[in-house]
Amino acid sequence: MKSKAKYLTQIHDMAKFLKSMDLLEEFNPNPEKLGLNLAEIRKLSFEKLWKTHFAGNCYHFHLLDGALINFNVESQSFSYFGNPFDCMTFTDFLHEHGYMDDSDKYVLGPDYEQYVSECAIKEFPFAIRYDYDETSYNEGLHPVSHLHLGINNSTRIGIKKLIDPEAFIYFIVRQLYPEYWQKVLQDSKQISRIEKAKSAMPAIENKYYNKKDQIELYLE
Repeated sequence: MKSKAKYLTQIHDMAKFLKSMDLLEEFNPNPEKLGLNLAEIRKLSFEKLWKTHFAGNCYHFHLLDGALINFNVESQSFSYFGNPFDCMTFTDFLHEHGYMDDSDKYVLGPDYEQYVSECAIKEFPFAIRYDYDETSYNEGLHPVSHLHLGINNSTRIGIKKLIDPEAFIYFIVRQLYPEYWQKVLQDSKQISRIEKAKSAMPAIENKYYNKKDQIELYLE
């Protein structure tokens, strides 16, 4: 595992990347909580899960469309929660109420939470979580490095690499925001940085990729 300091540096760098893509609504460098545990997640509906993270200051990135991204660097678990509500962005909400400075967001934070709670719920909100968990590895059943798609299901897509915060953000932007990814493809410096990040991703140890694991389709 890379050092915690390295991961935190990447998170700050990815804030700059998302801002350059005009995707970042808010960067929260010091979340009050690293993330909910699995038992807590299973008790909540998707919309309550999003509201709990937002109201509890439990995220690093608040994207322009309301999605939340959180990095638990201690347990190597990274989460993306799409906004389940069909509502205006926080910035638009501030502007509509006459606040033009981002520093005013703390004034209207509770009002925005109330506004969001009254919005219609999207039909297909989406979540992605990446986990690296050596203690739960089970050959052929529980990959040490894997992606979860959605919540409260048994989906675990094995990955032969160890994902870090930088790679996770690139994955999210490419898969969920292809129109913004087009900007990346037009930036030779950014392409070079991504290629460098890909080549630096370490492979999982051989002891976590055994005969029964090789039967299924792993992401390279």
